[in-house]
Amino acid sequence: MVKTLPRRAAALTTLLIGGFALAACGNASPASDDGSDTVFPTQPVLVVHEFANIGGFGVDGSTLYWTIDSANGAVKKKALPDGAERVIVSDQVGATALVVDASGLYWVDFDPLAATPKATLMHLAPGASTASVLSSAFRFVWRLALDGRAVYVEDTFLTPEGNGGGLLFRMPKAGGEPTEIFRHTGQLWRMAVDESHVWAASQNLAPGLFRVPLTGGAAVRVTDDIQHPLAGSVALDDTSAFWSDSSGAVLSMPKTGGAITTVTTLSARSPFDRPYELALDGDDVYFTSEYGGIWRVPKTGGEPQALLSSGEDPTSSIQGLVVTATRVYFYVPRDQALKFIPK
Repeated sequence: MVKTLPRRAAALTTLLIGGFALAACGNASPASDDGSDTVFPTQPVLVVHEFANIGGFGVDGSTLYWTIDSANGAVKKKALPDGAERVIVSDQVGATALVVDASGLYWVDFDPLAATPKATLMHLAPGASTASVLSSAFRFVWRLALDGRAVYVEDTFLTPEGNGGGLLFRMPKAGGEPTEIFRHTGQLWRMAVDESHVWAASQNLAPGLFRVPLTGGAAVRVTDDIQHPLAGSVALDDTSAFWSDSSGAVLSMPKTGGAITTVTTLSARSPFDRPYELALDGDDVYFTSEYGGIWRVPKTGGEPQALLSSGEDPTSSIQGLVVTATRVYFYVPRDQALKFIPK
């Protein structure tokens, strides 16, 4: 059973004061870090619309950053909630896979016209006006992740059979050469980093969820072939790993090892509307479904609460999910739009 409930009391109180019309115009009236929103609880609010694919996005405090993946690619930013959009790095052939932390912005500039595939890892330091190249040693980069000292890069290689295999690199933020820490026969899908390991998911050949030491070494597959074969998006808190699974479930396990438990499932809905992107806050797991729904469930498990109803087919799908103190941000490729809903 799936519950559709009102949002938390703070958002409802603001709604009663401010009314529904502001949401229809795509506006909001934040009062905290990025908003105590004047928004109808089930109405997504448009934040950014582009006439090209948004390759990646992130939120740092009260600023939204995103990349434009096109021949006229760029990195842009916007002060939340309603600041003007501004290009901060231009002349990027195809900017994708953006991540951000206190050390700055990191993204990949992919050149599709190069004689051989070439993806360049870029960095823009806080307050800097010019981006720097960290490495041009990559091929087809899918995802980036950060910790205090390094950037982790999911890349690809061609297997002898002509399939796309997965590579995981550790690149020092201070510069230097990337170090390969994991090579897999299947393409890597999503990843998350803790103090000792990268947790990387694969959904292609030899799928599963893998626990890889930060400095390299033997990786451990923590899922099995039968019960939980295909891992999707993965997120970590201090004690546990959470991930989406092709069975239609959100799963978890202690990071130190132990039994896999089911947090929740969407199997009562369409068998194709399965959990997809995933993010955490202090108490809850937030996840999207393949038909464009957004759901919340306590980390301890239970029935999922629908924050945004699913569409009728995969054209409504969501790429990327960022949870802040008051909002859930997401990207809808069909609309080429970044949106949010209140928590």
